[in-house]
Amino acid sequence: MTKKIAKPTKTKTPAKNSGKLIDLNISPSKAYLATQCMKWQGIKSGNKLLSTAKNAQDGIDKHAAIEKDISIVKNWLPENWQKMEVYQEKQLPLSREVVYKNFRLKISGQPDAVIRDTYTVSPNGSRKLYLFDWKTGGSDVSDIQEEQLILYAFCALDKFKDFFESVELVYVNPELNTSMTRNYTPLEIESKVFNLIETIGKKLSEGYNIGEHCQYCPARSACPELLKQLKLLISPEVNGQPIETFSEMQLDLIKVADKVVDELKKRLKSWLVLNPDKSLHGYTLANRAGIREFRIDAEMKLIAETLGIGLDDLFEKKVKSVKKLEDAGFEIEKVQDFIFQPVSKVLKKVS
Repeated sequence: MTKKIAKPTKTKTPAKNSGKLIDLNISPSKAYLATQCMKWQGIKSGNKLLSTAKNAQDGIDKHAAIEKDISIVKNWLPENWQKMEVYQEKQLPLSREVVYKNFRLKISGQPDAVIRDTYTVSPNGSRKLYLFDWKTGGSDVSDIQEEQLILYAFCALDKFKDFFESVELVYVNPELNTSMTRNYTPLEIESKVFNLIETIGKKLSEGYNIGEHCQYCPARSACPELLKQLKLLISPEVNGQPIETFSEMQLDLIKVADKVVDELKKRLKSWLVLNPDKSLHGYTLANRAGIREFRIDAEMKLIAETLGIGLDDLFEKKVKSVKKLEDAGFEIEKVQDFIFQPVSKVLKKVS
């Protein structure tokens, strides 16, 4: 069953040290980045980007589809999930204030889904709590940074106040049919939050830290240290050398450079969209022809008669994708031996 609950009240974890508190203004989605570098908070790029990315809209649409019907991802839900309390994203706003040492973090946000197991209760009366994060596109769930769900779990544990035996964090990419699960006790969740706060607090007094994480940084196109290192990367002194002589940071920057260039393209397109009657050093937006198709309102029977062919000749039968059949409720595992999934090579950094 799906539940709606009242707006949460804020709770506070007692401080371990007294004194003046330093506020960490970090949203859960930026928690991982904050553990790597905090200099981005002082950088303002002032670049206005239009939301034109098709992949971003696809992700929004797919999240909305799951929110409308969570059974789409039933393969990754716990057994008997229909008998548990299921909360979709907008049904469970979370917030909690936590003080650790001389740092204060105000957490707020909404996980993609939360399931409170009110059906399966262990002999000692404990329950299990599930938090889900839906990934889309080519996102590799094995490379997930868990800080965001850890913070949400910390809030959810406080909200429900049940005796939870464990918390299960589930990361799912339905398109790739991949998932990853991590299990923690409530005490482990709390310990991770305190360690997270301490790590972020230390980063406040540290300098720039350039690395692979820069690809997630909102200030990547205006960060002076990152741009300095990217300039060095494409210089003859570095770019002209064998790839095996590159440092770890320089290899990390190859992925970051893609993001920076993509953002520059978006900035240029955004400017041209906002200034349709202008060009920028000769650059303007041009139409590129796509694949020709019949209009949606076209009379197919008339087209067939005009071409002198049968109506059936205008159509072709195509095997549905495995994903479409799976979404329709068919038990794909029964025909697993007949399924092939191609794999391509992508850059991936392993610890």
